[in-house]
Amino acid sequence: MNAGKYRHLFLRPWLTAGFWLSCLLAVGACRVSAAGVETLAVPTAEGVMSAYLYRPDADARDMPVVMVLHGVKRDGAQARDQWIAAANRYHFLIIAPEFPGARYPGARGYMLGNTAEGTKGSGVTRPVALWSYSRIGDIFNALRRDGITRRRDYLLYGHSAGCQFVHRMLMALPDAPARAAVCASAGWWTPPDARRPWPYGLAGAPFSLDAGGEAGFFARPTLIMVGDRDTRTRRTAMRKTPQAQAQGATRLERAGWYYQRAQSLAKQQPTPFNWQFIIVPGAGHQSPLLVDEAARFFNQFK
Repeated sequence: MNAGKYRHLFLRPWLTAGFWLSCLLAVGACRVSAAGVETLAVPTAEGVMSAYLYRPDADARDMPVVMVLHGVKRDGAQARDQWIAAANRYHFLIIAPEFPGARYPGARGYMLGNTAEGTKGSGVTRPVALWSYSRIGDIFNALRRDGITRRRDYLLYGHSAGCQFVHRMLMALPDAPARAAVCASAGWWTPPDARRPWPYGLAGAPFSLDAGGEAGFFARPTLIMVGDRDTRTRRTAMRKTPQAQAQGATRLERAGWYYQRAQSLAKQQPTPFNWQFIIVPGAGHQSPLLVDEAARFFNQFK
């Protein structure tokens, strides 16, 4: 693997006439690609952002795309690398965007989607094109335009702060082409509950989730997961406001609370509830210990 490669999407190197002739003779799409890791510079509505790619094979265009959302350390390369073994085993293409803190500051800029102004993400709503959540569509569309994938949907994984991003994104952008999602070990949650104030519910949220969107949210295959040792309450970034504490004292308790709350809300309307909840034995707050279980779940949706 060549960890040093850095390539701007849409830019092509000058190639020889013989190369192009071989492409024409092959009567198929021809692009420069290689198995292994690569760093992409993706143009978005808010400027170029880095996204970290891994292909098990040079031609991974038809492999399921797993979009991996990093945690609070904002390390996209590490988030990608944690999925390499699973990608080799199950034949996934991995892409991990990186949301730097300078551009997407704090919980407002990342976990709450940069959807509103103000330090707590509860001010004036920002244009949808500037939401952090919208960057996922930018990146996936770029992968399709550049011929890296031919898939029309992706699989969405987030751990910790990335899990917070994932479950709120799927409410804020209910038409996102995420075929299935895994949300692991969030520090605190936002259930689709219109009676609870944002960001601990959807009352006053900077986006609306209508009945159809809520039905789709519950119908999308989703795995909520957490380690049975994810119980630390000291020296942790886990939020400890009264509203967050009401969800449980630990990430383990809060994950169970969120799943049960979602299940209860889904029962109030006639819609499928295609979610699962698992507690992973021996795992603390470590994404690498959860990835294999997440990959097995995604393997159902190829």
